[in-house]
Amino acid sequence: MSEMTRAESEALLRSVEELRGEVAAVREDADRLRRLPDPIAKALVERSFYRVLMPRELGRLGADPVTHLKMVEAFSAMDGSVGWNFAIGSGTGLLAGFVRPAAPRASSTAATA
Repeated sequence: MSEMTRAESEALLRSVEELRGEVAAVREDADRLRRLPDPIAKALVERSFYRVLMPRELGRLGADPVTHLKMVEAFSAMDGSVGWNFAIGSGTGLLAGFVRPAAPRASSTAATA
């Protein structure tokens, strides 16, 4: 399994920071809706943030645990619900490395909401 380089980790964290303005813009909506607003949910999916821990061998980022925790911290500093949602949603990617090879490939290419 290949490891994420420092430059890749830093680029990923910058990508998280790029969402700060979008998160701030819908923060009140999140409280009112009692769920993640659609623009934020869509941004997390489009940037493959939920798949950040899936192995590189499956065509994903294969982020290391420290980078992942820094991402959780950054999202949580923006808004606790975004951090919580990202932590739960992305954490399942860890399991992809432990199932038979064909299964994660099929699920990693499936349409997501």
